Amino acid sequence: MRSLALGCAVAAGLALHAGLACADPIEGDWTLPAGETARAAPCGDALCLTYASGPQRGKMLARVKRTARGDYAGIVFDPANGDRRYAGRGWMAEGSLLLSRCVLGGLICRTRRLERPRPDSPRTKF
Repeated sequence: MRSLALGCAVAAGLALHAGLACADPIEGDWTLPAGETARAAPCGDALCLTYASGPQRGKMLARVKRTARGDYAGIVFDPANGDRRYAGRGWMAEGSLLLSRCVLGGLICRTRRLERPRPDSPRTKF
């Protein structure tokens, strides 16, 4: 009887642990260099960064998947340029999210640094 109770407790603990998913490090709110805000959230089997403010509000900024190396790879969009798509990658550095879009097989890249919004900043209104 005691082993049955212990087995049930272990099974319940494992079930509870399995139900708690860890958030990805890039999930949440970000501020772009020009002051717009974006939100990273799960979308299917990837993470989507969507503009949360500014003239591009509601448009997709990037759709990326975490790689085995721990960085991110996918597509970066440019809504200001007709939603043009670029090969993209992202990685965390010093608490910032660096998001890079490339052309010509990675020969020419443009990288933007996204920062977590400061609580006292007037730009953190999502």
